[in-house]
Parts: sequence; structure tokens; C-alpha cells
Amino acid sequence: MGSPPTGGSHRCSDCGREHVDRFRHDSVGTEHVLLAITQIEIPVAVAKPLGVSLAYVRIDIERVLGLLPKTLTCGEVPFTPPVSSVFAGALDEVATMTRFWEWA
Repeated sequence: MGSPPTGGSHRCSDCGREHVDRFRHDSVGTEHVLLAITQIEIPVAVAKPLGVSLAYVRIDIERVLGLLPKTLTCGEVPFTPPVSSVFAGALDEVATMTRFWEWA
């Protein structure tokens, strides 16, 4: 995959895992990652000009997450295949960008 995860991706995955614990789910899904993203400062700057309220997005996601079955997982909480794929693609993109900036 290439380069190590950045601080922002660590915050996002850690926050996603916290939401898994909070909702007592068995893996980190795209809904948990999206919920984590709504708590990071950068999306606020992107969403505001579009008229999107991240507070409302967060409320809707939490409403849906509350409807999912609750489980208890011991140890490290795994990522679902779609989330793993997204993170792998993001890491590849970061590696490509890093190589570009080293070359430039």
C-alpha cells in the first residue's frame, strides 16, 4: 500500500471505532466512518458552502445506527470490506501524491 496513515485518517478510524463501541456493533462500517468524518473540522468547511448541516447528517446517521442490531466484540474491531477498500485506496492516493511532490 505504501505510505503510513496520516493523523487525520488515524483520528477518523479511531473515532469510527469509538462509534462502534458506543452502538455495540461488531465492525467499523461506512456509516461509522461517515459519522466520524462529520466530527472532523475539514468537512465543515466543505459542507457549509453547499448548505449541508453536518449536525443534521450526524443525527440521521445516529438514528439509523440505533436501529441496527447490537453486538459485543472483544479485541480489535475489524473494518468491513467496503471500509477497508476505501482506506486502501486512500493510502494508495497518498503514496501517489507523495511521490509526485518528491519528484516536483
